[in-house]
Amino acid sequence: MDDKVTGDCGCCGNGNPGDDPKPLPHWSYSGPTGPEYWGDLDPGFSVAKTGHQQSPIDLAGPFDSGAERIFFTYQVTPLNVTNNGHSIQVDCPPGNSISIGGRRYELLQYHFHTPSEHTADGKYYGMELHLVHQSDQGQFAVVGVFMKAGNTHSSLADIWDLMPDQVGNSVSSEVMIDPTDFLPTDRRNVQYDGSLTTPPCSEDVVWTMMLEPISVSPEQIEQFKKVIGQNNRPVQPLNDRVLRYGA
Repeated sequence: MDDKVTGDCGCCGNGNPGDDPKPLPHWSYSGPTGPEYWGDLDPGFSVAKTGHQQSPIDLAGPFDSGAERIFFTYQVTPLNVTNNGHSIQVDCPPGNSISIGGRRYELLQYHFHTPSEHTADGKYYGMELHLVHQSDQGQFAVVGVFMKAGNTHSSLADIWDLMPDQVGNSVSSEVMIDPTDFLPTDRRNVQYDGSLTTPPCSEDVVWTMMLEPISVSPEQIEQFKKVIGQNNRPVQPLNDRVLRYGA
């Protein structure tokens, strides 16, 4: 993954931070290049089948205590929307960040999946948002937000108005959005140690999943599906990981 993670979907990338960018093998969400085969498509993807801290997972209790408090420092930023073939991605300029356990992570971009990648007690939601951050040391921290069918989301509408139909196309706009608009009012969450949810599926990712969903309209979900289609990786084994509850 390049340092700005602008070349591919969300919890995705083009190698590891600091590496020279190189094209990834073609991967998809179905058929012979779908999730069950990702680990065999390239040696750099092998952790997708050998790793023990893969994401997404089912968020089912019991939960342990001890989640680190998360602090958001977001501000309004102009929209830069890309169809990268795997998702609709909004790239963010410097100045937005989170802090977890005293470590600062810069917001690089956010993107969407349908249906949700994580589940809550086995339940899928209509969509899921991933806000992808990276520390100065190169570690990734992703904040996930469930999106349920309900009322129209005005900030999402601003993004969808710019959504490119063609893969590889980007649209910049002076329309301003605060990423905070996508956070639920109730900040209860579950933190766990996971991975990127797309190739190369690298581990050592700090995940914070918000438990309270936000509402988007059924039409907004269908609009995304029409352009991108289904783009969720199946739930992965929890193994011996601890799910930490926070508020």
